[in-house]
Amino acid sequence: MKRKFAIILIMLLALTCIFVACKGPEKPTKEVVSIEIVTAKTKYSVGDTISYDAVTLKVTYDDGTTETKTVRELGATVTTPADTSQIGESTYTLTYKGKSVNHTVYVVEYTVTKFDTPEFWKDYQQSQKGIGNDNESSFKVSAKYEVGNVNKFICNPYIEGFSEGSETSEAIEGTVKIIPSVFVLNDATFKLLEGSELAQYVTIDNQNNAYQFTEAAAGKTFKLEMTIDENAYNISSNLTNKTISVEFVVVDDGYNVYEQNGLAVMTDSFKDGVWDEILMPEGTPLTLPADDKPLKEYIGNVSWIILHGNITIDPDLLPSSFFWQEGENGIETAKANMPTVFKGTDSRHDFSKYLVGSLKDGLGGSTRTNTDEYLDNEKIYLFEGSGDPHVQKALYVSSYVSLSGNFFSVNVEGSISDLSEDKLTTGERHFFTIIWDGCGENSKAPLGHWSIFKFQSTRDQAKDLEDDNKSSISMKNLSMEGNMTKTDSTVPSGIMSINCSVDELTLNNIIASRFFTNMVADNFLNGAYAKGDITISNSRLFDSYSNMLYAWRAHYTIVNCEMKEAGGPLFILVDGNRTSATEDEKGPNITVDDKSVLESYCTGDEDWYAQYGAGALISTIQSLDGLLLSTPKTILKSSDGKNRINVIAAIIPGTDTILESNPNIDTHGYFRKADDKGNVLADYRMHNDYLNSVKALGAVVLQSGINTLIYDGTGDYLKGSGIKDPTFSADTLCIYMQAAKTCPYFGVVLGLLDRVQA
Repeated sequence: MKRKFAIILIMLLALTCIFVACKGPEKPTKEVVSIEIVTAKTKYSVGDTISYDAVTLKVTYDDGTTETKTVRELGATVTTPADTSQIGESTYTLTYKGKSVNHTVYVVEYTVTKFDTPEFWKDYQQSQKGIGNDNESSFKVSAKYEVGNVNKFICNPYIEGFSEGSETSEAIEGTVKIIPSVFVLNDATFKLLEGSELAQYVTIDNQNNAYQFTEAAAGKTFKLEMTIDENAYNISSNLTNKTISVEFVVVDDGYNVYEQNGLAVMTDSFKDGVWDEILMPEGTPLTLPADDKPLKEYIGNVSWIILHGNITIDPDLLPSSFFWQEGENGIETAKANMPTVFKGTDSRHDFSKYLVGSLKDGLGGSTRTNTDEYLDNEKIYLFEGSGDPHVQKALYVSSYVSLSGNFFSVNVEGSISDLSEDKLTTGERHFFTIIWDGCGENSKAPLGHWSIFKFQSTRDQAKDLEDDNKSSISMKNLSMEGNMTKTDSTVPSGIMSINCSVDELTLNNIIASRFFTNMVADNFLNGAYAKGDITISNSRLFDSYSNMLYAWRAHYTIVNCEMKEAGGPLFILVDGNRTSATEDEKGPNITVDDKSVLESYCTGDEDWYAQYGAGALISTIQSLDGLLLSTPKTILKSSDGKNRINVIAAIIPGTDTILESNPNIDTHGYFRKADDKGNVLADYRMHNDYLNSVKALGAVVLQSGINTLIYDGTGDYLKGSGIKDPTFSADTLCIYMQAAKTCPYFGVVLGLLDRVQA
């Protein structure tokens, strides 16, 4: 028996030795040399609770490395807490892995001199004051303030005061101590909510001045009264207003956004993993102050995002895969294939050095792949393929989430510098694209596809398609400012404001300025064209590098809008490369009411026209004013010693490049003006059935309403006489013409002015 036990013991010892030998030496543990406080609040009111978890510490290790994290992230401890129960100095001690640091705080009892509504509410009220004036940056229609019920609505009043021994009044940071009261609008009067009635509509977090509204509150109007807690502060004798209030309507499935990261909820159409570095920094789910769960969990569970303040978008708070980085696949080929493009008219500049940090862009295409071999063949450096996890071509993309701006703005940070003077730093992230449009080495054409917002329905993604088989999205009460003005001739290009491919998009009370193009509709869904209805009302679009609206098979309806100062035509309508024997409603069209103001006066010298070599066409169109000499109308407006024409729309068959098109491609598209009752005032249509009679003649065709005039270049009028009528009073004219004999007809819709009589 002893012999058997000994054998077993020997075997166990042998196994232990083998295990120890296989395990190998342990990795040395870094020792903490010191810790120091990086950010921490130093002034508190009497009775305040100190949030130690939010204090940021810098840890230095014995190998020279450092890391900066919060107390909570490190797992540091509070060995000696501070006493905030009385006025004076107090010290707390934080300890991490044997090292400690002290921090002194000052406990004060503020005397309040000012108590007012939050900054966001004052900004909202200021926007209401600007409604109806002539300022281009003002909204046109008033609307109630909106609050979502998906996460908390934070309403922290603004407060000023001075502390013991101080004579200077200053803003007091932190949560203001108040006594809240909530009222619901009932039969034109507000009723105070208490007890179970209050709980039916809202849960109040007094520690953070946050209000979680319920589903029962959706669609109802509330008033929130906030009374300063006189037990928490001394009140100055000059402070007479101790109660403030705000009124708002609650939006069902609405998510409240207070900072840029909140916009990430509008990312239901992105590829898996793209946003993880933002939504899960260092593997820890990001939770914003107004949220009760990680930000990532709200994606796919909201119908509206609602802004509560202006947002300037920081490119460093976006996924890194949106931007070119050194060392990634394809970047060397991309640099090699970048042409030395024109800057201005007589100088060249190599922009490939700015590729790193720019937005990834390209011509797109689901069958193309991002390989070096393909890049070499196509002389372009990025395509949409299954291997490109970053591809979404917008900063924020949604298939069904709508947006309410509450009269706040979303701005693209910075502007495009004059790169010929090398003002940019290589590798910094910027909202522009370094891209060649493939038109030749001498091209100075920027070509951008990125936008701030993209609405992209693949039908199976959108929430409401089961009910009505339609993807329907709205945007309202929002201002957007871009980074590429009408006169910006710099290559590369800035971004667009909106790109959409949906069944229905409604925009109301929108301001958009300084974009490459303000809005693009590209209705190619699931491999087939779809009818996309886009309604824009009470909006102002201005100062755009190329055009205000680009319609690829989309149907625009424009009501009570102002659209001015485009670098190209206000509207471009492109039918797409298809043939059809019959006219249908699948082509692009724009209907504008008679209250809208449409102005895009140009000389042909603008950067967009130069980009496409279309300046000569503008001169040709200007010369056709002679056909209107016997009428009281003209297409010419003289200013700064130059003749200008108001190019409202270009109706282009087959392709958006007017000098390169297949003359055999039919097109269906129209620009239409209507009154407030829907009566058609003018209808300018591009369709071969309409133009067949003049195609063989190679003639210019002028149309205003039902009046048509064909001009063969010899001075003879071949058809129509109404346009020669001296009482002619139309305000819009369409000229159908060819850029060259090998091209199809395209239409140019122009604004007419009263001719000044000599």
